[in-house]
Amino acid sequence: MNPLVDQCNNALALLGHTNRQINLTRRDLLRPELRSDYVHLCNHSLPFMSEPFGEDV
Repeated sequence: MNPLVDQCNNALALLGHTNRQINLTRRDLLRPELRSDYVHLCNHSLPFMSEPFGEDV
């Protein structure tokens, strides 16, 4: 395979991982500000969607 394509794929994977880490950090920073009823929404196992805390919130 073309080395340039491999490098582009690696860059995209790195950007995707970085985006996930930023989102997880943002959830961690928001956790102390939330009422105790909603702290579970900052769980790292909650999948990312178009809305920060899921589609049903």
